[in-house]
Amino acid sequence: MHEVFSLGGELLLREMEIAIAKECAAKENLVVSTGGGTVLNKISLDYFKQNGSKVFFLRAQFDTIMR
Repeated sequence: MHEVFSLGGELLLREMEIAIAKECAAKENLVVSTGGGTVLNKISLDYFKQNGSKVFFLRAQFDTIMR
């Protein structure tokens, strides 16, 4: 991710997330683990929800995730 930010900043990162979400939407039986920003983008979220896919948002404190 650091490389993406140095090349094009957050805009490039979000554009890449959209492209990946679109690619994933065409597949079946797939589990995708994203960062929180991905599902905050309506375009990416809509791709992930395509074809009846389910989207789960897991919220945890940083300390919990680190354990």
